[in-house]
Parts: sequence; structure tokens; C-alpha cells
Amino acid sequence: MAAHAKQSCSDIIYHIGSSSRNPICISNIANFLFQYFTQNPLTDKKGKLVKVAKDLFLTENMTTLHMYISIRFMLPLKIAKFGNIASCQYFPDVYTNNNRKLQQMMRLINLYKPYVLFKGIFADGNIEKLHTTVRESVKDVQLREKLWKEIDIIVDSAATTSFDARYDFALGTNTLGALHVLSLAKKCINIKMLVHISTAIKAATSKLDFKAEEKIVAEKLNELLAQGASEDEFTLLMKDFGIKRSKLHGWPNTYAFTKAMGEICLRQSKEMSPLIIVRPTMVTGSYKEPFPGWVEGLRTVDAAIASYAKGKIKCFLGNPKLIVDLVTGDVVINSIMVAMAVNANQSSEIIFHVGSSLRNPIYLSNIVNFMFQYFAKNPLIDKKGKLVKL
Repeated sequence: MAAHAKQSCSDIIYHIGSSSRNPICISNIANFLFQYFTQNPLTDKKGKLVKVAKDLFLTENMTTLHMYISIRFMLPLKIAKFGNIASCQYFPDVYTNNNRKLQQMMRLINLYKPYVLFKGIFADGNIEKLHTTVRESVKDVQLREKLWKEIDIIVDSAATTSFDARYDFALGTNTLGALHVLSLAKKCINIKMLVHISTAIKAATSKLDFKAEEKIVAEKLNELLAQGASEDEFTLLMKDFGIKRSKLHGWPNTYAFTKAMGEICLRQSKEMSPLIIVRPTMVTGSYKEPFPGWVEGLRTVDAAIASYAKGKIKCFLGNPKLIVDLVTGDVVINSIMVAMAVNANQSSEIIFHVGSSLRNPIYLSNIVNFMFQYFAKNPLIDKKGKLVKL
């Protein structure tokens, strides 16, 4: 409680046990019981000391245990029952009391069977983390307060960029993640602006209800859990569910849909926090910095270009006369920095579109020609060491 006070984090589970660091076997417990109660015996109802058995019968096989109970308890009980009938119910209490005790013992066996036969070990790694957290909590509080005082600009560029990501993951990162960043910005007393990197696929509208979508996702997850879906089924079904929800609201894919809702989160909750939203179009490799063509990972059109260069793409769906709005990564970064410098200390909400289709349009047919010309002169080499023919 002390370590996690005032933290708006997700659920945290602690296992508190001894099996990992200080294990004890049932045989050890049996020995400890015998040693203790031999030295400290209890007294029965008649005032006599209770003698404990030295050799406690232990077995991990239920069949063996039932056989032992049958020989040790049930057989004498049946003999007592037969004798009671033969003697015209002369000893009714003896049979009734012993039978009740036997039934109680069987209930206890079935009740504790999952525990006494459990061979697992509960990991207590979170407890060690808790110890570390407690030791560092004072430092964390001081650092957090220092950050709240010194941070003046926050740039939020975190996103799940896959077009068909799991809907719950994309919603958590692209939509609710933006809200968490805004929560941090509101705690920074000297904040000048929050810069949010969105996408120019489609502008966000206030008609979307991200809280309703969050509830729908939770219901879908519970439904899949109830059905016993595997991890692979979870991933596939939640991806399909994201595309379905996106198209229902007029967006082409899960990425664009969840990013649009991220904007809504910010614009509806920002209050007086200065907000700049940058909407780049299709971002590709750099123009100049750190060097021409630099790219980290294959995104959007880069993935298609790489597949064409490897000889994997022979045809592609698209209108040759279509203008493809491409913008290089370093141009986007420079645009963000200029927007920050121009709009410092302004409390209004400003949206910038960063693209090339208006001033420097490029057609899909141009891209196809450029790819052929470049890779015809600079072919890639396949796994066998041969040049890839386009």
C-alpha cells in the first residue's frame, strides 16, 4: 500500500509465500508435529495425555490412500456395523460416532487434496521488487517532483503503427496512452506545450466515444476468456475486431481509428494545457539527416519498396495516376521543432499537417518507375548469392 500510494498504475499481484526461498516438505511437517506434540501433548476429555503416532502414513497416490483408509478404518467400521446389527442395536452410538468421524476425514482429504498434492512453486519476484521499491520510494518521490518542476515541453510520439494491430493493444497505446501523457503534462507546473504526433490519414471528429470503445473492448475480452480462446486466437480475433470497429466508424484500419480517438482524448480533456497536434502523412526514409535514405524499420511504403527489391512483389493494387503523399522523416522532425519554437507559451490548440501532395506531388506510377530504375542499377543479392532480377 505504501509503495503504490498515489500511483495510477495497472493491477499489481503479489504472491507471499516461502516455497521459492525457504521450501519445506510435508515429511518435514510430519516430523515437526511428532517432535512438538511428543514434548507438549494435548489432554483429551478424560484428562489423559494424547499419544501421537510416530510414523505418520504419507502418500501422494489417492488410490493408495483410499486403500489404506479402507483397511485401517472402513473395514473395522463395517465389522462394528455387523456386530451392532447382530446384537440388536446394542452399540448404536459406537457405529454412528465412528462413521461420522470417517466421513469428516474423507471431506477433509478431498478439500485439501489440491494443496497437499500441489508440486508447483510460487515465484515471489514481486516481493523482491517491492523491497527495492520501498528502499527507493523516497528517491522516486524527489525525482518525480523535480521532473514536475523542470519539464516544460513534452513530445508524445509513442504509437502502435501496425494497421491491423490487436484492438485492445492499439486502443491502450494510441488512444489511452495519449490521455496518460496529458495527465503528466497537467502535473508539470512550468509546461509550455504538449506536442502530440498524430496521423493525417483522416481528421478526428468529436462523434467518436473512446470510453464506449474501451467498454466494448473489455466486453469482447471477457467473451473470449469465457470461450477459452488460446493466445493465437485472441490475437487473430482482436485484430479482426479492430478492423471491424474501425470500418464501422468510417476509418480504413485500426491504426487510423485509434489515433483519431487519441486526438479526441486530448482535445476534450486538455483544459488549459497548450496543445500542438502534428499530422504527418506517409513517413518514409530521411532526405538529408542523419544521411540520405536513413530509415529505422520498414513502415508504410518502405515495406512495399523492400518487397519489390527482393522480387516478392510482381503486382500491386493502385491507380497509376494517384498522388501518394510522402514526407521524409527528417522533414517531419524539423517541422515539429519549428512548430514548437513558433507556438511556445500559447494556450490555443493548433494543428499542423505535414505532407508533400500540395507543393511537390508524386504519382504512384512515378514511384514504380523510380523503384525499377534504382534497383536495376543497384540490385539486391538473395540468400544464394545471386542478383535479384526485377
